[in-house]
Amino acid sequence: MKKLLKIFFLISILSSSFCINAQDQRVWLFSRPGYGVPYPGKFQALENGVFGIIFLSHDEVIVGSSSRTINLKYHLDGARLWNAMVAKRQQPKEFGQLFDTISICFSKGLGCPIGSVLLSDAETMHRALRVRKIFGGNLRQSGYLAAAGIYALQNNINRLEDDHRRAKELGVQLEKCSWVKVVEPVETNIVVFSAQAHILD
Repeated sequence: MKKLLKIFFLISILSSSFCINAQDQRVWLFSRPGYGVPYPGKFQALENGVFGIIFLSHDEVIVGSSSRTINLKYHLDGARLWNAMVAKRQQPKEFGQLFDTISICFSKGLGCPIGSVLLSDAETMHRALRVRKIFGGNLRQSGYLAAAGIYALQNNINRLEDDHRRAKELGVQLEKCSWVKVVEPVETNIVVFSAQAHILD
């Protein structure tokens, strides 16, 4: 159990445009005592699609190299990975070659009631299944959820382009509103904007 408690998530350093700045993250990792890791760490997690912004593959490679230099596993939180792949016309294998583990969500964007899956090598998956059972994560009669996931994969991924288009249309309309201070660039299906100060008061 002590090893499980040593899991450390490194919060990605974001630039003013919300995009990951891999060089700054390397400086953060290596310029502090103990490589900047305050607790004994096991892996570094990166979420592609956080705030609706897509990280570049080049940055993902650099951050992954930094992780492995200090023996950290490299995990991709793929809650919105479908959106990133559709927006950038990327293939799943591109991510499988970079990361040690990948979690993918079927409810965000794809419309399933619940459901996420973990992807990794056979040895890691064997350990993950054991940990899941320890924490009571088994689910009986889960076939109907698997069916929803299969349907979503076969029918809903291409519809994400419609979500992205509508989000960009919303961003354009918000830019025309006098009470909106700034609208961040819209890449996927998340619109981030700031209101004028007098609106917030």
